[in-house]
Amino acid sequence: MRLSTKHLSVLLGVVAATSAEIASQDFIHNITTYARYAAFGYCDNLTDGRDINSGTKVCPSDSGIPDGCGDLADSVVVMEFPSAEGVSGFVAVNEKTKKIVVSFRGTGNAKDVITDLKTCKTRAGRTLFPWLNEQREKFGNAVNKGFRNVVVNIVGAACSLAAKPPPGDGDALLPLCDKCEVHTGFFEGFMGIKNKMLTTVRQQKDAHSNFEVVVTGYSLGAAVATLAATYLRKATFELDLYTFGSPRVGDANFTEFVTKQGRGKNFRITNANDPVTNVPWNDPGFAHVSPEYWFPQGIATKEMQVCDGVNNLACSGQFEFKLGDVALGKDRMKPHLWQNYAVGFPFTGATACPGRGGRELDDVPFTPEEIAEMKRLAEQSD
Repeated sequence: MRLSTKHLSVLLGVVAATSAEIASQDFIHNITTYARYAAFGYCDNLTDGRDINSGTKVCPSDSGIPDGCGDLADSVVVMEFPSAEGVSGFVAVNEKTKKIVVSFRGTGNAKDVITDLKTCKTRAGRTLFPWLNEQREKFGNAVNKGFRNVVVNIVGAACSLAAKPPPGDGDALLPLCDKCEVHTGFFEGFMGIKNKMLTTVRQQKDAHSNFEVVVTGYSLGAAVATLAATYLRKATFELDLYTFGSPRVGDANFTEFVTKQGRGKNFRITNANDPVTNVPWNDPGFAHVSPEYWFPQGIATKEMQVCDGVNNLACSGQFEFKLGDVALGKDRMKPHLWQNYAVGFPFTGATACPGRGGRELDDVPFTPEEIAEMKRLAEQSD
């Protein structure tokens, strides 16, 4: 009888979780603050690579935000990572809170999706790529919007295999650790921004020596944030890492290295049965950075459990993601929506994003053809 990694984890006693506890107000404040930084990555004018010297505010107005900008009110963008470079995000400086924040957004366009799909070789891989190409040709940019994009992302990441990254481009900080394997797509996305990120953080830290560095990201951005934080720590920066709805980024060697690296703390935040936190599957060798701060009933309740160990399956890991779940559509994905992490922070007003109008939401339901295709993928991959 073949035992899955999940069963072995239980039998070997590597699953460790605390009893439920109430998160402190300070912790909740930090969670919502850095989730908002990641959410603002969806504002085009913060990630288009333009006007980075114009003093663009991350959060220009309290309008349309139930409890206002909060700690983001004085944050100014000093560098942008447009998606053409691999992933989208920005670096912001806040003179009031004395923070240098490196932020990465979740999947937002075709290049982000391709980043997620790299190394897709098993399970859904035999049908995913032809379907993706067909949808891109048929719908153009429309296929990249909203939840349809996330579905493709999930299926692709779920069938990815860990792969050892190349030694790098002569960078003395690479590889990130010895005998480590990471998701090739996430690593390639990170490679596109690492030099600009390192230069910017060094410049800002030189100018603001007493400012703290924080790296944050949501979804795909959480994976890149994990790699970015590891890299900056190797460059001797002290920093804290906040990730929201992160997929698994690398193997146990990598995640153990990040967990024990020092030079700051890791806060891997998960919500309820968020399916993204369970891809790629752990059977091929993927693991999670520890600890996990799991909010089983949502962050707004403040009730959480803390799970230690890179292979723990006692918190969000107990909800194994199955390809059949894809057929459930938006209902299955609701726990992953960034609004569940950036509590009280919907883009409801035209002034929520700097420059242009508020973020365009995709409320178009799945077409019958898309639903049929998702079901077919699930049936062929079970």
